Amino acid sequence: MCENQLKGRKALGFLPLGMVFLSISLLLPDFYHPVSQLSKDWLDGARGLTAGIGIGIMTMLAIKLNRQRRLGRG
Repeated sequence: MCENQLKGRKALGFLPLGMVFLSISLLLPDFYHPVSQLSKDWLDGARGLTAGIGIGIMTMLAIKLNRQRRLGRG
């Protein structure tokens, strides 16, 4: 296999991790029901953090997989 194909397969290993973080951010309010305003703020911050991490992982993955490289021939 080509070296670039191996790097692509390694990078695809992070896709489930990004999806898990996004799923956690969407499902967090179903598992934790805040009572006070402080806990509502904490829940909102935790959802934003996990969504940001998930989106960041998947964005870096898309950039890495779509980067064009020159061929070594020439």
